[in-house]
Amino acid sequence: SYCGWDGGRCYKACVERYGWRECEQSNRCEWEGTREDPAGTYGKACYTRCQLRIGETECNEDPENRCQWNSKTYQCRQKCELNTSPSPTNCETNPLCEYNTAKGSCQTLCPFKYSNASECLADANCMWNNKTKGCVRACEFSKSSSGCTANYMCEVTRGECVKKCPYRHITYESCRWDAACSWDNNTERCNKKCIYSVVQEFCDQNYMCEWDSTYGDKC
Repeated sequence: SYCGWDGGRCYKACVERYGWRECEQSNRCEWEGTREDPAGTYGKACYTRCQLRIGETECNEDPENRCQWNSKTYQCRQKCELNTSPSPTNCETNPLCEYNTAKGSCQTLCPFKYSNASECLADANCMWNNKTKGCVRACEFSKSSSGCTANYMCEVTRGECVKKCPYRHITYESCRWDAACSWDNNTERCNKKCIYSVVQEFCDQNYMCEWDSTYGDKC
């Protein structure tokens, strides 16, 4: 149908709107096509907002397969990757999404994107947390120092967030070539070299190291 009824007035149906400008004039519609053509010369890509679908079943039955259900907020939202808005704020109004500045695109947060280790690890933006058995944002993509250190697998080194040695290397060969790490034959684990632990707490966590407060507090 060319028209739709929202309970109070008649409006032009979303699927009949050309270009993102006309599409987003209605708060009942959302755009998923290219934004290089505001007038919609290349065709229609305007659809009824996923948020108007009530309940998980109705959300998952979207005929265009554009919607995803958020079991935490109990909302149906457009899949993050279909949000072509150049605005980070527009992207992150959806709690399932984050804006990737490097790529200039909206993407699904790792915890909601993958449910198993193999798929999670295949995505360079994500890594698998064995403690929680969940997919999380890779250390390299942490947005702040506090966000970095909040993940037990990550640490800040020279102003950058990186994986700690045990999670950066799982084999002797890869560990031995990292100047900041050393291989422990007893535990078959890659650990940070003692001299690179600048805080006593982290120094004491490695049974191979000890804190020396006699000569300038060193590990």
